Amino acid sequence: MEAKVDQAPRRKWRKFALQALAGGVIGAGFSVVVGELIESGVLGAFSAAQEAALFVAMLYAVIGLVVGLGVAMPRAGAAMLNVEDEEELREQRSMLGWSALSMLLIGLLLGVLAVSGQGGLVDPVLALGLIAVGWLVLGVLGWRMLATLDELMRALSRESAELAYYLVFVVCGGWATLAWLGFAAPMGMLSFVTLCHGLLLLACFIATARRGMMAPR
Repeated sequence: MEAKVDQAPRRKWRKFALQALAGGVIGAGFSVVVGELIESGVLGAFSAAQEAALFVAMLYAVIGLVVGLGVAMPRAGAAMLNVEDEEELREQRSMLGWSALSMLLIGLLLGVLAVSGQGGLVDPVLALGLIAVGWLVLGVLGWRMLATLDELMRALSRESAELAYYLVFVVCGGWATLAWLGFAAPMGMLSFVTLCHGLLLLACFIATARRGMMAPR
């Protein structure tokens, strides 16, 4: 029994290392593909703000894809995702499924925004229509997901939203203040949207870590 207890932390950290490695490989693969597309000019002339937006969009898409694959294949998902076992993953399947769809859609919408605009790959009118419809769908997905959340996840969602508000206030408000006083360049609108998405993602990770839910399981 003692041997099993002693080996449990090692198994957890080994699993965590494999998850980090898999995430790194997937993320690197997407980065290489996106980088090649930008360099080739297929996506049109790209600014630094567009590259940043596309990078954040890729993060959302990768997370959504990994979680979605884990939900679709619980046995493999139990190894890929930070859950205790396959049974726990099956119990959370509905919540994680809606979450994965939402993350994928957010990534796609931010990606559309990044490649659109004046002279962009996607016509601005078409981009606006796609984004408007996409956010309506996100509203429906969010409403459906809300019904699957337990008290812990509802509390975590509120904490993430509160933290995201303060991060946006400090980072974007601080940047705007410095720009107004002449100490920094003005923030572009795409940069603002990208920061909102990126800071929300960061807030989710921080809130999850504060509750000890990112420890290897």
